[in-house]
Amino acid sequence: MLTGKRRTDRVRKAVEQLLADDLDGRGFLPGDINALLRQHNEPMGAWEVRGELSTLERQGFLSLDSASGRWQKAEQRKTA
Repeated sequence: MLTGKRRTDRVRKAVEQLLADDLDGRGFLPGDINALLRQHNEPMGAWEVRGELSTLERQGFLSLDSASGRWQKAEQRKTA
């Protein structure tokens, strides 16, 4: 079992890969992270991935579209 920072880093790397491959800009679902981690022979439980997505959201890296349930890279807010 991974510790907090290592688990967050692993999910963040998977998120970055999914975002790089997201040509239509729709974002991704938590299950997409699980599938990608399994492909890399690094499976994690669904609740672990969901928890790490919340961590990345708190850090300002991701945002959740509550209507679709899809995660996207957080928009950079411009200050005027």
